[in-house]
Amino acid sequence: NQPAPPIHELQECFDLIYAYSVFSHLSEKYARAWIDYLLTLLRPDGHMVITTRDERFITDLIRIKAQSDEFINSQKTAGAGKYLERLRQAAPDPAIIRHRFEAGEFQFFPVGHDGLIEECTGETIIPKPYFEAYYGQSLVRFDQDVPNVDQSVVVLRK
Repeated sequence: NQPAPPIHELQECFDLIYAYSVFSHLSEKYARAWIDYLLTLLRPDGHMVITTRDERFITDLIRIKAQSDEFINSQKTAGAGKYLERLRQAAPDPAIIRHRFEAGEFQFFPVGHDGLIEECTGETIIPKPYFEAYYGQSLVRFDQDVPNVDQSVVVLRK
């Protein structure tokens, strides 16, 4: 599909729509557009289950920023070193990120995923208060402690 909705082939309504590790990479403009659009595709009482990065990612960023250049450059699998270096440069100090997270702010760091436009995709952290503010009526659940899932699980209902 294109970076922004709609998907013209989707004409029907669904009981369930899910997206794992999609909204952990979209800018606010695109995340809001996709959530709003996908909610319209749900039948009444249908659910959308998505994931987003949370405090665990802030801890990961602390580790990434602490790594030596030699270690980062040694990460060759799937261009990981190049990506980690871009992330280290794009993300502000983790203390600032944590402060913004605790304030309920949507945070997006464009890092240039190959083949995708930079204003659309990067690394994203969306805290629970953000969902409460924009999707409060639809928000069913926001869970940061789902076994075997390294992101927060968000459940919205139409």
